[in-house]
Amino acid sequence: MYSKKNINLYLQSNYKDYLQTPSFNQIKKKNLNEVVREFDKEEWKNLYKKVKNNNLKSIKQVDHEYNNLNKQNIYFFNKNFYKNKNSYILNKYIEVYKKTLTNYLNKKNSYNLVELGSGYGSKIINLAVSLNKDYKINYYSGELSLNGRNISNYISKKNNLKLKTFKFNFLDKSSYKFIPQNSVIFTSYSMHYMHRIKNSLFNNLKKTKPILIINFEPLFEIHDKRSVHGNLCKNYIIKNGYCINHYSLMKKLSNEKKIKIIEFEKNIFGSNPLLPLSKIIWKFI
Repeated sequence: MYSKKNINLYLQSNYKDYLQTPSFNQIKKKNLNEVVREFDKEEWKNLYKKVKNNNLKSIKQVDHEYNNLNKQNIYFFNKNFYKNKNSYILNKYIEVYKKTLTNYLNKKNSYNLVELGSGYGSKIINLAVSLNKDYKINYYSGELSLNGRNISNYISKKNNLKLKTFKFNFLDKSSYKFIPQNSVIFTSYSMHYMHRIKNSLFNNLKKTKPILIINFEPLFEIHDKRSVHGNLCKNYIIKNGYCINHYSLMKKLSNEKKIKIIEFEKNIFGSNPLLPLSKIIWKFI
């Protein structure tokens, strides 16, 4: 754990590239082709080969192959910075997600749980392994990347999990027909790849009649530029072309009585100190 003085020294020393607001030419453009290239053709394609070639059977083995769970890293939690193994950091994510979800699930009922933008399935499969003992849940994994879906299918079959994958693109309205109605939906570090979220996304989601939606996402507008950390976070999001209007759009929809924000907690945790997630729990009115 760092003192406030040491935090600022650490940040200024290790994240010099984000001390100044980036110029227009420094901003990375994140279009659909770039996202597909980065994940489907590079990261998930190679990972899927390793999963098959090494006959990996558990999601933890896949997580280790992708992100060496024994490696030590700095992470952000509760307004401070700590260092621990990636295994601890991953478990912390799952702990946060599980605790949040179980506050809204009843053990007597059956549910459809849907993750949108699920990558190779790390979050939803880890949750399935943890929740299956106590809850009756059918799991759905919506992901743009074919190789990400292939990994999810491979591991879920190895573990007899009730997981169905489907191709999903936030910007394609035809994708939303694959989301089962009356589901609990969550996202985790997936909506921030859209530079600006449009009202149409919410209109498409509303047609699926979700019970509840939980966004575990980094939010640009809540960072305080007057603090060293807040300034770095804002500049990091700007430079990477990540989303800059998620929070303000949700507040607007809330003020218009189109959605109800049930719970909001900002900057709760982040394996990347400059991209901590916030939690917004909401539903349509």
